Amino acid sequence: MLRVAMSVGAVVMLGASSVAKRDDAAPAVTPDSVAEERAYVTAVATIGDSGIRRLDFFPARAQLRVQTAFLAPAGDASIPFDELAARGDAAAVAMDLAVERLAVTSVPGDLKELHSKLVNALKDGTRASASLTTAARACQMSVASVERCQAPFSAASSRMAMSYKHYVDVRNRIRAQVLDTDTHLGEFKP
Repeated sequence: MLRVAMSVGAVVMLGASSVAKRDDAAPAVTPDSVAEERAYVTAVATIGDSGIRRLDFFPARAQLRVQTAFLAPAGDASIPFDELAARGDAAAVAMDLAVERLAVTSVPGDLKELHSKLVNALKDGTRASASLTTAARACQMSVASVERCQAPFSAASSRMAMSYKHYVDVRNRIRAQVLDTDTHLGEFKP
């Protein structure tokens, strides 16, 4: 009888340890992990979103206006390339600061890959904004030059749009992933 009791006890212990091992494979949701995820979401919504919104200074209708100015025979001197260059500089600086602040943000383990992609989207936006600034300055000198002004300006504005889109796409993936801890990241509103 003692042998049967020990066997039953061993089976119960073995069953309990295998259940514990299965539970260890899935990340445990603890109050600390929920708090960390919520703090991270707050950082994305405040730091990251405010950084990427700095690209809003060059909306699609302004891009269209500049592109059509390139088609005019004499060029359009009324486009404020100096203002675009200044805004591009300011956006690049603000986005670079957002990247620096996000670099010191605590990132939950399951979000590290998405965080890296989010930061890379901001970095791409910074570079695109800097390229736009350079192109705008070149356009001040010669708006009719395809090589100096038009091609770089078009490429920079396309890169800005792509980095903005990439940021929003990654942010939406983060938004979906944090729901497992009942954490909510509001919808991005441009």
